[in-house]
Amino acid sequence: MEVGHYEDDLIVSKQSKHALKTVNERTSGVVFIEKVKNKTISESNRAVAKRLKTIPPEYKKTLTRDRGSENLGHVELETEVEIKCYFAHAYHS
Repeated sequence: MEVGHYEDDLIVSKQSKHALKTVNERTSGVVFIEKVKNKTISESNRAVAKRLKTIPPEYKKTLTRDRGSENLGHVELETEVEIKCYFAHAYHS
């Protein structure tokens, strides 16, 4: 396996409007966690970009996202971070 393939997810709570955006590198198991103010596309992209922009290009190959509405800004994220985004099949985490 090679390093550079990530997946992200949004962790939400019924008790708070805030959430956590996680970005996990699948081979190494490194996890980045960023607090987000809301579940919008721009806030989701901000959190992921903040973490992935610090990674050297040779360790940034793909990002797999779920089909949540907060992930619909994938085209902008691909351009900003220079990573290829994919979506998981529905109901297949």
